Amino acid sequence: MLIPDLPGHGDTGYLESWTYSAPDFAESMKRFLDRLAIKQVHVVGNSLGGFVAAYFALNYPGSTLSATLIDATGVWGIEPSDMDKLVEQDNVPFFVSSRKEFDHFWKLTMA
Repeated sequence: MLIPDLPGHGDTGYLESWTYSAPDFAESMKRFLDRLAIKQVHVVGNSLGGFVAAYFALNYPGSTLSATLIDATGVWGIEPSDMDKLVEQDNVPFFVSSRKEFDHFWKLTMA
């Protein structure tokens, strides 16, 4: 089992010259696997890692045995979420200034 850090996450540092998009992370993972001569993998990702895993699976289906996405960012459902609806109304609840706003934000983002 390999559990690599994404650039700018975990123990991996940050450099301004690196790129930090999910597609760039997936491409980096592919180069990493190629360097290790690993032909096929099960990819698992949480949050941003879920976006990376989905991108990897879609772009490298021959290298992907399975993909498990856990609360993946960048993946949209058929119906807009409560958060999507708020963003459409320019009512993004990430800036909290009261307990009531925090409780509302917590319900939107945690389970």
